[in-house]
Amino acid sequence: WWDVVIPNAFTPSEFIFDNQKEDYVVYLGRIQPDKGIHICIQTTEKLGKKLIIAGPGDLKHLGYSTLPSHVEHIGYVNAEQRAKLLSKASCLMAPTYYIEPFGNIVAESLMCGTPVITSDWGGFVDTVVQGYNGFRCRDFNDFVRAIENIKSIDPVNCKKYAMANYSDQVVHDKFHNWFDKLRAMNWYRT
Repeated sequence: WWDVVIPNAFTPSEFIFDNQKEDYVVYLGRIQPDKGIHICIQTTEKLGKKLIIAGPGDLKHLGYSTLPSHVEHIGYVNAEQRAKLLSKASCLMAPTYYIEPFGNIVAESLMCGTPVITSDWGGFVDTVVQGYNGFRCRDFNDFVRAIENIKSIDPVNCKKYAMANYSDQVVHDKFHNWFDKLRAMNWYRT
């Protein structure tokens, strides 16, 4: 009865909200096969969309000795570059194969008003409201449909959801309330 899930906190001023999106998809994270990069590359290729990959690592160990023409790998980005990149993207893709415990990048993308497309398990079940701030997918066709329908997601809703659930003040209040509950129960004195 005393356990609770409290999400990570994000400072809204570190992110840029932009309602006008450009026509590129972004993947931001470690360059590893279990993060679903192949899905990002294959889905955007099928739809003729530009994919910007940002993150540490090299695509060569994933079998890409040369990048497909629609893919740009920009490497590691700092916090300012991340905010600019996310704010203009049509969406963020995070199609991890493993059970993602939270996926900070989803909350960061939503802070920028950028919808997300993820796998349909793990922490994404809590962070992505299907059709409201993004889409959760279970197979390749789901990812294709998600990108095709991404403009149906209102960037304002993405930002609103992030502020209501992950802003540092909201998360601070959740911790404060939890500690107050524990103190009131005196469970630690027995």
